[in-house]
Amino acid sequence: MEFLKKLLISGLISLMILHSGVIIAADPPPPPGGGHSQGGNINGAPIDGGLEFLLVMGSAYGLKKIWQEKKRKEKAQADQENLEK
Repeated sequence: MEFLKKLLISGLISLMILHSGVIIAADPPPPPGGGHSQGGNINGAPIDGGLEFLLVMGSAYGLKKIWQEKKRKEKAQADQENLEK
């Protein structure tokens, strides 16, 4: 249990450190074109590192909840067995 927790935390910290260099080294966006105020330069917002971070953190949160539920069920089963004895 403790090993899994340390592994998860160290992995997330390593991922954030490695990914921060990509964010810092990113170029600024180009200036808008001539007809920007008239709707001539209509582009969507870029989806980049933020989406990856959300996916990783959401997965980690889901795994944590699954692990907690499994642990809760095991404890309840052990308590039930102790009551039967």
